Amino acid sequence: MQHDKQLVSNFKDRGWSLIKNVFSTAEVAKFREIANQLKNEQYSADLLGHPLTRTILFDDRILSTVKQFLGTDDLVYFGDSSCTISKQPGSAHFHKDNPDKLNGNGPDWQEEYPVIRLGIYLQNHDRYSGALAIRDRSHKTNDLKAGSPFYVDNQVGDLSAWYLTTTHAGYSKRLKIAPNFFLNTSLYRFIPDSMFVPEEQYRIAYFMTFGKQGPLLDRYLRYLKTREYMVQAWKKSKYDQSCFDFAEAKGIQLIDMYSQVKDVDETTLNKGHVELPN
Repeated sequence: MQHDKQLVSNFKDRGWSLIKNVFSTAEVAKFREIANQLKNEQYSADLLGHPLTRTILFDDRILSTVKQFLGTDDLVYFGDSSCTISKQPGSAHFHKDNPDKLNGNGPDWQEEYPVIRLGIYLQNHDRYSGALAIRDRSHKTNDLKAGSPFYVDNQVGDLSAWYLTTTHAGYSKRLKIAPNFFLNTSLYRFIPDSMFVPEEQYRIAYFMTFGKQGPLLDRYLRYLKTREYMVQAWKKSKYDQSCFDFAEAKGIQLIDMYSQVKDVDETTLNKGHVELPN
């Protein structure tokens, strides 16, 4: 696993990182088994809430990487993680996940953003469809067209990381006739599926989000509390004492969002993005 100043410097400069060979092939196979078990159990809460996935979420290799990228040993976790299984290709559109999507002069763009997301993709995407797509060096502007788009060529065992301000698309596709040519995601709907490279196997990924304490993290959480999808997710994640104990043992500040949203009227929430006031 890579641990050096150059890795951190590249992440801060480009807004993303692909850390090679973090997990072994055997570990990734086990992660797939766990994901399918969760699906069979119909488990849909966050990764901390299940004994089999909390060790993935707070794996020391992941935490070490996040600490380097955020420049702190005091990480904050707030129930934003998931295990996703996609048996059919999903949609892809470039977007950002931070609150200031419209206002280029908003608080999110005034300093290094203190919230990052990581993804463990449990199949190869270096030659197959289904990869994360990113616009390089797009994390310091709200312009969705800024930065050259590319496929994140992850292989089994790699760990992907990006700022929430980085422009990305979740489910890219490669053309059979030119698999390394980046096709604008808005054109996918005009092209028959038979013209795209298939996935290596059905897509499973674990996602987790961590932050560094401060006003921008507080603002991000305030924004998430206006979004229907996130409040619904938090309502599923009612932690028992073992969750708090595990977070404490790992030195993670755990924010219990369930207690903050359990009584929220979901009819008052936004299905789509609505800009926060400064």
